[in-house]
Amino acid sequence: MSAQVFLSCGQNKQSKREMAAINAIVKALEKDLGLTVFVATKENFFIGSPNIFESLRESDYYLFINFKRPVEKTGCYCSLYTHQELAMAIAYGFDRSNMLIFHKHGMQKSGILAYTIANGEFNGYSDVVETVIKAVRDCNWSPNYSRHLSIESVTLFPPCRFNTLKDKEMGVYHSDPFHNTQIVTVEISNRRKRDVAINCQVHLKDKGEPYLHYDRAPLKAAGVKSYSHTIWPGETVSFDLFCYDVDQKTIFMRTESDVVGLGGVYLPLINKPGHYILTYEVCALNFPISTFAVELQLGDDVKDGIQVSLCPKNHIP
Repeated sequence: MSAQVFLSCGQNKQSKREMAAINAIVKALEKDLGLTVFVATKENFFIGSPNIFESLRESDYYLFINFKRPVEKTGCYCSLYTHQELAMAIAYGFDRSNMLIFHKHGMQKSGILAYTIANGEFNGYSDVVETVIKAVRDCNWSPNYSRHLSIESVTLFPPCRFNTLKDKEMGVYHSDPFHNTQIVTVEISNRRKRDVAINCQVHLKDKGEPYLHYDRAPLKAAGVKSYSHTIWPGETVSFDLFCYDVDQKTIFMRTESDVVGLGGVYLPLINKPGHYILTYEVCALNFPISTFAVELQLGDDVKDGIQVSLCPKNHIP
């Protein structure tokens, strides 16, 4: 999915010219620039899927257009809804790097807009489309950008020799260099151009089933002796989501909390065949928290005993 623009402009459905201008802006953003646009309306403020709050939190860019509003006895004013959305956008962490604000020339800047610098002004419906789209192009808004850390893919590696062996009496794993294990990793990218994702960590958010234990500690960062990564702009890193014990047919995690002694001790997370959804959270300094889910199938009826895939965003529990 391409980067999503949250368009806040308080549409006046009584004005054909205004609605035509808004539709032209949406068409240019989607068809010409390859972006995805969510248009905020009164109808999806609290209800709908997604609603305004959910879409604003998930959006990558924020576009504010301050049209004039005729108000009885007070002359021309603005849309109250758009000003509320602007305040929410700032609270959600949008800044000058991913938001654009446009103001109708000659209007008084009221509310939060009085303390916000506009990126440009337009004279009316005749030039608003050209003014907005030119600014979007000049700022290089890209469909590949994400305000969030991007979950790229999950990978199930072939069996390897990993230090685990189930102790049937204690129900734990001890080191053994001859035991076969498959590791499942997730790739996470930082698509921002200037911001570094410092202390990026991943942890299991929701067990979803009565697993044998529930460990929310940070997962092992792949390729480094750490449980966190620093992700530089434009780079991708990996984390070990979980491991599959090929012989014992169980799932266990490598987290910051499970290393107990020499060789490490790993408690199984799943020890029965079935269908599971594991939900994870990704956090990093100055980035919104991202959530993703992995679909896991275990059993003799599954090829190689295990099948793993990344859940679509709209299927996350």
